Amino acid sequence: MFSKGFKILPVTLLLLVPVISFAQKLSPKAGLIYEAYQDIEQQPHAPILQMRFIEVFPASKQDFIDIFNPHTGKELNDVSIEYIKKLRKLGYDYTDSVLLKCIMIGKEIPTWSKGQIDELQKTIYLLADHEKQLFVNIISDMKKEEQEALATFLSSGENGRNKNYGFIVDLTKLYGTHKLYKVFSKIE
Repeated sequence: MFSKGFKILPVTLLLLVPVISFAQKLSPKAGLIYEAYQDIEQQPHAPILQMRFIEVFPASKQDFIDIFNPHTGKELNDVSIEYIKKLRKLGYDYTDSVLLKCIMIGKEIPTWSKGQIDELQKTIYLLADHEKQLFVNIISDMKKEEQEALATFLSSGENGRNKNYGFIVDLTKLYGTHKLYKVFSKIE
């Protein structure tokens, strides 16, 4: 019996080595996200692990670019779409945290591009649709310059324009103030 258990240990260690060596190649911030993602994959319904993933997910454009590195292909670039989709899925249960985080990143991104930026934009659109008033409340608390920057980001898309941007303008008209509507509608 001792020999059976002893044989299993080396196999288990061999399976863990690639995971450990991959995590060691990452920056500390990317390593935290990687570990949080791995934990949530192991226990997808654990609220503490879900919140940890949301917490360590990038909160600024710079961190988002540094970690998902779409230009250099380093860090978590290869799995970034999966990570953003996981954040989006969690956003339906933790809309306030996830939507705010995505808006804070989005307001710093000047234009649309395929891949990570597109997924981030989709996340904002889908969660804004899920919690319309919350979306309007978040953007109402922003400075006018931040609102304009977010409007520019949300209005940009493939071939220059996002065909769904009218939805955002409608939200500001229905749930916001005239002042907010004016900011978002001038880009339309």
